[in-house]
Amino acid sequence: MRRRDFVFSLAALAAAPPWPLRGESGPADPAPLTTEEKEILGHIAERIVPEDEYPGARELGVVEFIDRLLKEAHPDWTAAYRTGLRATDKNARRLYGKPFPRLAPEQQDELLRRMEHGEFHITACDGVPCDEFFAMVRSHTMHGCYSHPKWGGNRGKAAWKMIGYDDWWA
Repeated sequence: MRRRDFVFSLAALAAAPPWPLRGESGPADPAPLTTEEKEILGHIAERIVPEDEYPGARELGVVEFIDRLLKEAHPDWTAAYRTGLRATDKNARRLYGKPFPRLAPEQQDELLRRMEHGEFHITACDGVPCDEFFAMVRSHTMHGCYSHPKWGGNRGKAAWKMIGYDDWWA
């Protein structure tokens, strides 16, 4: 293992959920997230960190950050992500008759709020508790927004600029 890979693995520990993820996590899933899964993930992340006078999560590169995290540091979380993203879309279709990315922002917020509070029965997220999945995505979204840009997020150091962080030494 190269030193760079080791350092990235250590940095990824900071993005680890502080709980044992139940459900389908476990063996590494070698297949990368699909375009459709990344689209759903991008919409979830954008509702967590929406665009205002500063870039939102998608423009900051959060999807790329999470995708890299899953590929290089935690492929064992890919199955949980797949399951949670599929369940999010399935719940959107069940409640609103549309895929998650096609919902109005208010509908996306309501669905995510219900997931965050665990209002869906566990099977509504196909075995991964919805509140745990949402907490994991929220944590990884925040890490992707404020991490060093070399890890794929915080594109153009925009989030650092937003909070007034002077990175002259970084």
